[in-house]
Amino acid sequence: MKTNRNSSKHNSILIVLFLITIATAVVALINKLIFIYSTAKDYLSSEKSNTYKWRFGDISYTREGDGKPILLIHDLSSSSCNYEWNKVKKTFAKKHTVYTIDLLGCGKSDKPGITYTNYLYVQLITDFIRTVIGHRVDVITSGKSSSIAIMACNLNQDIFDKLIFVNPESFLESRQSPNRKSRFFKFVIELPIIGTLLYNITYNRKNITDALMVTKYSDPYKVTSDEVNTFHESAHRKGLNSKMLYSSIKGNYTAIPIENALKGIDNSIYIIGGSDYPNIDERMEEYRSTNLAVEGTVIKDTAAYPHMERPEEFAKTVSIFLD
Repeated sequence: MKTNRNSSKHNSILIVLFLITIATAVVALINKLIFIYSTAKDYLSSEKSNTYKWRFGDISYTREGDGKPILLIHDLSSSSCNYEWNKVKKTFAKKHTVYTIDLLGCGKSDKPGITYTNYLYVQLITDFIRTVIGHRVDVITSGKSSSIAIMACNLNQDIFDKLIFVNPESFLESRQSPNRKSRFFKFVIELPIIGTLLYNITYNRKNITDALMVTKYSDPYKVTSDEVNTFHESAHRKGLNSKMLYSSIKGNYTAIPIENALKGIDNSIYIIGGSDYPNIDERMEEYRSTNLAVEGTVIKDTAAYPHMERPEEFAKTVSIFLD
């Protein structure tokens, strides 16, 4: 009798292990199919790009136009890429040499399995300007990339001229640092199967569409399927390591306090805000109170991405500051 009970218990354990193995294999297959499907149409390759061989990976960038150089840096998120600037860069290229870059871990650039930090991006932007552009440059950033430009300019003011920040992150956001909770979240996201599934859920097509319609645009009806498809592909290009930037952001490794660096910058600084972007007036005021050189304006009927939602008005605003 006892032998039968032990045998039954042993069989139950084997069944559970078998079911867990099958479930794990199914989830792994689902993850793989999501990455294949998300990049099948290759939207990001529709535009010709160049490659900068950087020490941590290949960096994809574009160059067009002639004149004083401008570097356009997209928002810092796993779905972001230089596509953000497609509606304005040709206008800028009439008077400037325009560079757009896919940051490491984004778009068509390499996505190594490392922890991404603010200083990593400071090194990237500094090396890119010195090696590829080779001249003092005006820089326009979107969203969280503002902290990269601020820190890079503070360390290397000789290679930067005017700075334009589109809806920059707040000081409170920049002060976030890794803690037990954020490190745990990073650990979970980096798990091979479950973490990848959570990443794919976060960056599924519906969530990207909702983000564009609710937070990036003021008018949700202006969001196009091409934009959704491109950002969705950007979040999944280069395979499983696409999640590494996301895990670093959620772990607070890309954040860094910027007040002192901003205070030490002598360059001209301009902030362009979206009228419907949360707390943009307060955000602009905290920048002004820290550095008196900061100027700013708000573009009506826009949110996080005024350069995509009202490109003509955005280009006009930029030209007033740069020309």
